[in-house]
Amino acid sequence: MKDPPQQASKCRKKKWEKNRHLQEKITDRKKKQNATLMINTDLWDGQNRRDNGTRGLGEGGKRKAERFGEVSVKEGREN
Repeated sequence: MKDPPQQASKCRKKKWEKNRHLQEKITDRKKKQNATLMINTDLWDGQNRRDNGTRGLGEGGKRKAERFGEVSVKEGREN
């Protein structure tokens, strides 16, 4: 965050400081959310590769994995 405006009145400076505090809270929350999303997707990808798209995925999931070329179910190994 940038510094508060220099020529601002006292009340505007106070308001700016309050908003900055809220903005920092929001950015922290977003960073945490992104981190958990990344962890979840990494886990899912690893699980998918380990299982070769068979266990934990229904028939639709297998077909989807094949269509996107992530996993070859027939051969049982990665493309």
